Amino acid sequence: MRFRVVIVLGGLVAACGIELSGGTPDTPDAGSSSSGGRVDASVAEASIDAQPTQDAEPSDAGADVDPRPGACAAATDLTDPDFETEAKWEKRDRASGQGNAGARYMRLTEENNSQAGSVWWKQYATVFSGFDATLKFTILDAKDVPAADGVAFAWVGNGASNTAPSGGDNGGNMGVCNGGDRNVGGYAVLVDTQGGDRGIRFVNAKDCSPIMEGGKPVVAPLPLVTNGLPHTLEVIYRATPGVVVAFLDGAFLWKATAPAAPTGNVYFGASGATGGQASEHQVQKLAVSLCN
Repeated sequence: MRFRVVIVLGGLVAACGIELSGGTPDTPDAGSSSSGGRVDASVAEASIDAQPTQDAEPSDAGADVDPRPGACAAATDLTDPDFETEAKWEKRDRASGQGNAGARYMRLTEENNSQAGSVWWKQYATVFSGFDATLKFTILDAKDVPAADGVAFAWVGNGASNTAPSGGDNGGNMGVCNGGDRNVGGYAVLVDTQGGDRGIRFVNAKDCSPIMEGGKPVVAPLPLVTNGLPHTLEVIYRATPGVVVAFLDGAFLWKATAPAAPTGNVYFGASGATGGQASEHQVQKLAVSLCN
């Protein structure tokens, strides 16, 4: 059986205005400690500089000298950047709040196979002209099995529903794709750590089918992220000039033409899954700000 990890990108919308609520605290990294091949989720930030990459075939999406789009003229924080206010987040499947006050995080999956978990900010957005999203995650892999399947950042439309989406299935759908309520559409950025499909991918949240650019899937090689250290995925969307750009630990991954925006109430979240292999997937931060 084939499994993989996903990072989910949710709804892109090209208008102005927004319905949302949220605060802006931040969660500091905790000290590092290791035991039995594990490193606690809240160790110091890791850089991908000089790290080995895990196989992936890069797409041709975006080779600009300065790929980062301009800042929003005005922005509003949608989410709290941390999980201290756990009641504001909808947890699906295996996701659970962990850690002490001041260092709370979400564990998406335990280090066991056939698990999936996701966490969604409960307040949806309706109309926005762009967003800046930061996902800080840790993948722990202590058992003698390959790491899999990965994590994802997603933004998905859930129709007129006032409830955050259900989770996707486990394995290669990384806890975000093939869920029961993806009919309106949406997108995800997957940090896929499984086997020959490893890479950082831009996909449709409904079924994990790839977003294409120049006839090729939008994907970047996967740096070493299964080392028990925190890593930071940034995803930036701008309706004008119509781009989605991704970075990992500050390094440029890819730039793609923004696909059609999802409609309906748009929810932002993070997910992870294990499939037939196993890693513990944790999220320490998910911060989303919307362009007004």
